[in-house]
Amino acid sequence: MIFLLVVISQSIMSGHTGFKQPLSKFSDVIQFPDTIDLHAWHEVDDSGKISDYDEDSDMFDEIKFINKLSGNMVRVRMPHEEEQKAFRFIYKIIKKKIKGLIPEDQEMTKRAISYWFCEPGNCFTRAFIVSKMLGSRKFPPTERITFEKIYKNPAILLDNKIPVIGMRFGSAGWKCKSNDKIWYEYG
Repeated sequence: MIFLLVVISQSIMSGHTGFKQPLSKFSDVIQFPDTIDLHAWHEVDDSGKISDYDEDSDMFDEIKFINKLSGNMVRVRMPHEEEQKAFRFIYKIIKKKIKGLIPEDQEMTKRAISYWFCEPGNCFTRAFIVSKMLGSRKFPPTERITFEKIYKNPAILLDNKIPVIGMRFGSAGWKCKSNDKIWYEYG
């Protein structure tokens, strides 16, 4: 709860959130020392079905309450060329996180993966892991990425022969309760 309040207060005080235009260029992304103001999610297939934070979760209730927002998260993708620039930048951060995991300590790896999947501020890593798992589906079952395989060997996520499928970058937020404007909290 304290972490979320710090994130909310930093976000509000930084002036990077609000009723603004969604990002269209990576050069417009605000960069902080350990992250950037951008959202990442994963499209499961060509139908547009999205895998992201659990929409029924109460993790964003404070943001929505403070800013008088409602409904499910609204996402706006950056153009493909700009997503590629974002991916190159984000991959360096993800690679460092994954290389920091110790294969011999599977319990620590499980806790890290769980944290990346459940806590705000980890959308890039979560989307990357899901995208790599999806990218491995074209391989024989014995070569597919599973959580069990990640726990035993986190470096499997950095295998370049397994493509990243469906990872998206852009802005995300919610609709204002009193009008149709979108409050972009991320990106």
